[in-house]
Amino acid sequence: MVDTARTLESSEPQATVLPEYRVRDLTRLFRQSGTGASKTLLAVDSVSFEVWPGQRLGIVGESGSGKSTLIRMLSALQLPSSGVIEFRGKSIVGLDEEGLSELRSSVQLVFQDPRSSLNPRWRVGRIITEPLRAPLLRRTQRVPLSAEGRQARMYEVMEKMGLEPEMAKRYPHEFSGGQRQRIAIARALAPKPSVLIADEAVSALDVSVRAHVLNLITDRVRDDGLTLLFVSHDLSVVRHVCDSVLVMKSGRVVEAGPIAQVYTDPQQRYTQELLSAVPRIRTQFD
Repeated sequence: MVDTARTLESSEPQATVLPEYRVRDLTRLFRQSGTGASKTLLAVDSVSFEVWPGQRLGIVGESGSGKSTLIRMLSALQLPSSGVIEFRGKSIVGLDEEGLSELRSSVQLVFQDPRSSLNPRWRVGRIITEPLRAPLLRRTQRVPLSAEGRQARMYEVMEKMGLEPEMAKRYPHEFSGGQRQRIAIARALAPKPSVLIADEAVSALDVSVRAHVLNLITDRVRDDGLTLLFVSHDLSVVRHVCDSVLVMKSGRVVEAGPIAQVYTDPQQRYTQELLSAVPRIRTQFD
C-alpha cells in the first residue's frame, strides 16, 4: 500500500494548521446478494491521506476504482465500514445534525451530470440561492441573509462563472450542458465553502467546453482560496487543475505525489496506462 501521508507531505504547511481532511485506514464494504451466496465488494480498501488548506488534490482511477465512493464518504453521504475521517480535526462519523450542517456548508460538491443535479422545476436564480437559506449560514453570517443580499451573491457567482444576469429567470432545460455545469458550480460557490469537491465534473462535456469549464474552476479555486478535490478518470485533465494526485485501483491507492512528478515519471504501470489512455486537451496553461 502506498504511504500517501508521507508521499504528499510536501503539501503540509509549517504552521500549526489543521488539515481540511485527515483520512486513516478508510474502508468501505458493500454486501451483494445474488442467486447464490452473498458476496462482499471491497470498494475502498485501507486508504490514508491528508488534504491541506489550499491544496488541489486529484483523485484518479478507472470506473470501479473506488474514487466516487471515497468522496461520498468524505462528504458524509455514506458511512465508512471502518477507518477514520477527520474534517478540521473532528471525526465526521456520527456527527449530529448541526455538525453535518456545518460540514455540508463548508464542503460543496459538483457532480458529473448537471441535468440530474439541478431541479428542473426551479429557475436558475432559486437553484443558486437555495444553499444560502441553510440554517447554519444564518447563524454564522457567512453570507448575506436578506433577500437583497442573497440576490447580490447570486449575481456575483453568476458573473464569476460567465453567466448573464438574465439567465437567473430561466430553467435548466433551456441551457447547454456546459452552461448547466457552470450553474451547478455557481450554486456550489454561493455559500462560500472552503472545500470544493468535483466528481467527474467535466467528463460529460465536449472537449472545447471542458477546457473552458476547467479554466473557470481553476480561476475560482485560486481567487477564492479554495481547497479542491477533483475526481476524474483522466490524469491529463487532473494535471491542469491539481498540484497533487492519488491514483486509485480496485479501492486502493497505488501511487501518490506531486502532479508534475507523477505525470512525468509514473512509477506504476497502471498510472502509465491512465496517462496514455486519453488524448491531451489544451487549456490556458499549454
